[in-house]
Amino acid sequence: MADCIYCGALGDSREHWLPRGFGSIKGLTPLQDRLCSRCNNALGHELDEAILRTGPTGFVRWALKIEGRHGKTVNPFHYRVMGKESATTLTMRSPSGDYEILAESYTDADGRGHARLLRQLVFKKNDGELVPVPFPPAYDAARLRALVKERGVEGAKLEFVYLGVGEGPDDFEDIRRVLTDAVGKFGANVYYGEGPSGGKKEVLLRAGISLPYLRGLAKIGFHYYLAVCRTHTGAELLFQPIRQFIRHGEGDWHSFVSLTVPQFIGQLAEGQVPECWSHFFGCNKVNGELVVAVQFFVGPDHLMPPSAVRLGVSSRPAKRHCHWVAYYGDKIDGYNGEITEVLHQP
Repeated sequence: MADCIYCGALGDSREHWLPRGFGSIKGLTPLQDRLCSRCNNALGHELDEAILRTGPTGFVRWALKIEGRHGKTVNPFHYRVMGKESATTLTMRSPSGDYEILAESYTDADGRGHARLLRQLVFKKNDGELVPVPFPPAYDAARLRALVKERGVEGAKLEFVYLGVGEGPDDFEDIRRVLTDAVGKFGANVYYGEGPSGGKKEVLLRAGISLPYLRGLAKIGFHYYLAVCRTHTGAELLFQPIRQFIRHGEGDWHSFVSLTVPQFIGQLAEGQVPECWSHFFGCNKVNGELVVAVQFFVGPDHLMPPSAVRLGVSSRPAKRHCHWVAYYGDKIDGYNGEITEVLHQP
């Protein structure tokens, strides 16, 4: 058993280089005995959470209803909302058309995407500006009060309350107590969950890319390389910079991650996409540097650009690999999809 590549403790852990929150994948080989339990848990909590619940991957994962290992998903539009802005924001015009309002996406029984109003509060500032603030169902008065302050609407008039789908007048008494404790007495108009929206909506999505997201992307690329290649163990000196970036966030992320690079698979470069939702991973040696390509959620009418993770310069030969993770659509024998190695064009 080897030492942990991050801290030198006993590498006694079994690490899934593709986070389990992407589903149970048939044929996926975990990274064995390269990490200790402490580093594995810390990276999973901080970095995997960012990949699974924020950014473009968190948004598409939610839209496709891919459940994590605990059998549940987290609404990205109500995740990490504390701060000046939420990690993921979808906006559209209010029902009256007078102002911007927060929205959430969902898919219907036929797999078609829609947008509807998010559970939220709308405050009116002294200058007349209307500011929507998310109101997650789990928020109590203390957390809501802190969020209202963060959004700069402390003391502003609560103008509208939009509740979630399925919430009606019978639910409002408990909600009223939370609101009164958080913002004081109010006389806002209350709108109850309207259910599925009708018609085409013009929406604007902002999916923030945080440093933990970038570190999580680097981790997936690095650990994929270690899982499929036998040339290195991951403990070599050449990997020290990227290990420090992944584990502690040290260094300039531009030195390790390129968020968008050209397609690395010939068929995708030609505009062909698989009929099922898929991820692609590939590793190669370019001008002496080990580079991993990571591409999430390619599917029908959807072609996200790949990202590149630069691991370091190596004098050793490195075999080129490419893997395809294909989702079934429905679970089969407990698996959401499977991974296969494929040939590809540079």
